[in-house]
Amino acid sequence: MGASRSKSKRTTTYNRLVTVAVAFWIPYLRPLLFAGRILAGIGIGILVTVCPMYMGELLPPEKRGWLVGHHPIFLVFGYMLSGWLGYACYFATARNPEFAWRFPLFMQCFAPLILLTASFWIPESPRWLLQKGKIEKAWKVVQNLRKSDDDPHDIVAREEIYQVREQIVLDAAKPKAIGCTPWTAVIKKKSYRKRMAVGFLTQWGAEFAGPLIINDY
Repeated sequence: MGASRSKSKRTTTYNRLVTVAVAFWIPYLRPLLFAGRILAGIGIGILVTVCPMYMGELLPPEKRGWLVGHHPIFLVFGYMLSGWLGYACYFATARNPEFAWRFPLFMQCFAPLILLTASFWIPESPRWLLQKGKIEKAWKVVQNLRKSDDDPHDIVAREEIYQVREQIVLDAAKPKAIGCTPWTAVIKKKSYRKRMAVGFLTQWGAEFAGPLIINDY
């Protein structure tokens, strides 16, 4: 429920702005290294959560699974590149010890910088726009995304707008029916607690096994 509010491209834009700033300053101010790594970790956590939801909302159903599935693939691919970059810079330690660790940290600002620049051209989340009462803007986004020569009357776009609006009403009615806010419903409602626990434990279990620590150190 709360995640639907973060589907706006503004979340991605602000997140990338913070990440770029952190990545830029870390190599030059060593005392900020540890704090910067924490902020960078929060940034990638937001990115991993928001981007698949945003992509799933905008992509057509027949391409949704294939393209959203590439998100973790490219995420791991980027992680692999960072590992090889660190390994390559290791050989510069003898000539310039500072370069060996500053340059890899500095390089991490380029990918979010590209995403930050592109965020000014990507559309807003239709669901977020509808939640804010911006129906015309939401309609234009969906109409442009679902435009097809086989559908001159925009039937697919109209059906999607209708479904999203009905789902928003349903999502708002469910917490009220049990006397909760969307956030407290996650704790009070049994089915919501189960979903949260499954999602949390899956992510926690993957990281608690220590793959990032093993790969980094």
